[in-house]
Amino acid sequence: MDARAVDRLQLESALRDAAATPLVIHHFATWCDPCAEELPLLKVEFERLAPLGVKFVAVSWDLFMAPVPPAAAIEACTAFLAQHGVAFDHLFVFTGTPPELFESQRIEHGTVPCTEVRARGGRVVAAFPQPLFEDAERAAFVAAVTSAAKA
Repeated sequence: MDARAVDRLQLESALRDAAATPLVIHHFATWCDPCAEELPLLKVEFERLAPLGVKFVAVSWDLFMAPVPPAAAIEACTAFLAQHGVAFDHLFVFTGTPPELFESQRIEHGTVPCTEVRARGGRVVAAFPQPLFEDAERAAFVAAVTSAAKA
C-alpha cells in the first residue's frame, strides 16, 4: 500500500493521477468508532469488487483531532487498517484543515466515514456520506462501483 501524508494540492494531484481507473475513495479516522465498525463490512465488498479493476483509496482525517507528526499518523492508520483486515491501494493522511478537504473533495456533511465512487476520468458516480451499515446501502454502493467500472 502506498501510504503518505498529503496536503490539498498533493491529494488532488494523486487522485487525478489515479483517475485512469475507477476509484473508491473512503474517508475515515482511527478515532472514529463508526469507521471501525464499518471496515469489516467494507472488506467483504472490496474483496468482491477487486476483480473489476477498481482502485481503493483511503483518506485519513486523523490529523484533524490528533496533533501528531504525519509519520506517526501514517503508522497509526496503517496499523488500524491492518487490524481490520481491509486493503487499500493508497492511504493518504490529510495534513490540511477540515475546510480545505471538504471544499476540495466536495464533502458536504463533514463527517466520517464517508465514501465516494468515481468512474474513470474522475466523474463522481455516487457519494455515501454515512457508514454503509445497512444491506441496502451496501447494495447501492456495489451497484455504483459496478457502474463505475463499466463506464
